[in-house]
Amino acid sequence: MAARACYISETSWCWLMSGSLTRRVNRAAPVRPRRIGSLWKIVAVVLIVFLVSGNQYNAFSYYGKLLLGFDGIVGGSLKELNEEGLGQSLNESKTYEDGTTLTINRLMSDANQLIVYYTLRNSDGLKVEDHAPDSIDFHPTRVKGLLTDSDSTGGSSRFNENKTEYKGYHEFTPVSPFSKKLTMQFWIEFNDGTRKLENITFTYDPNKALKSNIEQTFNKDFLTDIGTLSIESIIATPTMTEIKGTFTAIEDTDHFMMVDGTLDGMELIANGIPVSSTSRQINNLLKDNKIGISLIYEELPQPLHSLEIKVKELPSYKRIERNIPLTSSKDQVFDVGGKQIRVKDLSRTSADVQLTLTYDTFEIIPKGISLGTKSGLVPVKTSKPGNYVKQSDGKSLYEKTLIFDTKEEPEYLYIEEVYFKKPYDITVQVPLE
Repeated sequence: MAARACYISETSWCWLMSGSLTRRVNRAAPVRPRRIGSLWKIVAVVLIVFLVSGNQYNAFSYYGKLLLGFDGIVGGSLKELNEEGLGQSLNESKTYEDGTTLTINRLMSDANQLIVYYTLRNSDGLKVEDHAPDSIDFHPTRVKGLLTDSDSTGGSSRFNENKTEYKGYHEFTPVSPFSKKLTMQFWIEFNDGTRKLENITFTYDPNKALKSNIEQTFNKDFLTDIGTLSIESIIATPTMTEIKGTFTAIEDTDHFMMVDGTLDGMELIANGIPVSSTSRQINNLLKDNKIGISLIYEELPQPLHSLEIKVKELPSYKRIERNIPLTSSKDQVFDVGGKQIRVKDLSRTSADVQLTLTYDTFEIIPKGISLGTKSGLVPVKTSKPGNYVKQSDGKSLYEKTLIFDTKEEPEYLYIEEVYFKKPYDITVQVPLE
């Protein structure tokens, strides 16, 4: 629009110049132009200038709302929201002791999070991290304000070519709508090598917060064999979707938290299609055997016709006290509760017996392992650091070597307990009103 307005303006000016030249060439003509014609031309010029000025004002107003220079940093829904000019434009700055200036460019706030867009500049160059040449030691930790103490949840950033400018955005838990001023705290390393906890205070307008698409609370409890899953709420905003809940363990929270990918079996289905997950978090609340659950997904599709939460599997625990016979073969596979544990290697030295196990930590984890001999059970003395090894089928499995302090011939492998994933079929319909 701005370029087009300038083009119209230049064209109008050229037309006026052309008119003047024409009048000069035609001075010898017997008939002089009437004053009223000149008056109408002046009126036309004024109207054109007014229209062009109005277009330029609207153009500057539109582009002033955009967040420029962040194209390679933001994407997806955040990019679309920026292109719509949503959020709060700020451009409030503070300069620190080594000449580094921090500018808060924009805020994007909703019921799920606060996003702070920022730019760091120093004409002499910014201090680059020693172990990460493409980043700066700049780490926002929290945002404070009236009834607000928001934790950092992550972000993204990048340098310009000559390392004098660093742009990025950082995400925080949501802030209070009663806050009118916010203070962001952050750690930063300056050019002289000093690392300090600094802050910047900026204006916050809660009226610019984005409205939620869905806010629903539930009272949905589901009994499992190791505790109760409670799905408590879902909040869908233009920037993301979050499901919150708790798990109350009957005996021990480890029974729920031990297996990798604890919440991988939970899905959010919108219009019949799974919504992409960006984060799954569990937090031991250290009280009443409760575990906090947070599932974060991308923004919901629009228009939205249906929405449901599905639980296909959850962690479980079982005390099995099982003896698994060992043969001379170094490669044995055993089925434990529908999950596989493999004895990859069994070897003896003059001092001990070493046993290498392979299993999928996202499916099963054995505990309380001993080696059975004629003299009885021999517990694990020590172990070598485990690691993930890619198998012939392309899948990565966890391998760990256990060392037993015995010289006797091993007869069987004893597994006291296992942590594993158990299938479930749970569906929660989310009202769209």
